[in-house]
Amino acid sequence: MLYLIYGTDTKKARSKARGLLDSLISKKPDSVVLRLSSENINKGVLEEGIQGRGLFSEKYVVFLDTISDGENFDELVIDKAKEFALSENIFILLEAGLTKKIVSKFEKHVDKMLEFSLPKVKKEEFNIFSLTDAFGARDRKKLWVLLQKALRAGSSSEEIHGILFWQIKNILLVKGGGTPTSLGLNPFVLKKAQGFAQKFSDKEAHDTSKDLIHLYHRARRGEATMSDALEEFVLGRV
Repeated sequence: MLYLIYGTDTKKARSKARGLLDSLISKKPDSVVLRLSSENINKGVLEEGIQGRGLFSEKYVVFLDTISDGENFDELVIDKAKEFALSENIFILLEAGLTKKIVSKFEKHVDKMLEFSLPKVKKEEFNIFSLTDAFGARDRKKLWVLLQKALRAGSSSEEIHGILFWQIKNILLVKGGGTPTSLGLNPFVLKKAQGFAQKFSDKEAHDTSKDLIHLYHRARRGEATMSDALEEFVLGRV
């Protein structure tokens, strides 16, 4: 007989496993309990648990405590799952996070399987366009903070560079004149670019564009990482 109790909520999983063990012992107080961890498990003691009986007891209760923490989990536990299930003795396997692939290997053998998982925390997505707003407003402090947040959230430095260059191009387009139709910008993007254009002189806008191009080539030549170059740009140019 095999019980599998697992999950990322290790506190609840362990509490359930201990409760099950206590319940089995209370029903059969003469049972021999084998407590095995990754440190003391071996083939010999497992075979004893699978086939043996205590001298005066009816059954063994084998508590396998997070064996996957050590080596040979496949050989000692996964490959033995069928034997555990067919044994007249009782096996309780307690594990933390198991992959779906591993769980599937136990499913057809376990008599009972319980999962205790912590709720998944929804990761808040970073709005990369917040960088363009801080950049256009020339808010150096805010842009630097958002740059760090973007990198931590997984945005690539190349993606960040691209979105900043996109914004300065829009500003240059607005400064160059022309009708909204000829500029080819979305009305919302156009309105923002028009507001940001007032923050830059013509020379500042062109120099900023050149700096971003130079920054890109420096990173490509290996003279600096793109993330370091972006940070220098934010602190020195914006």
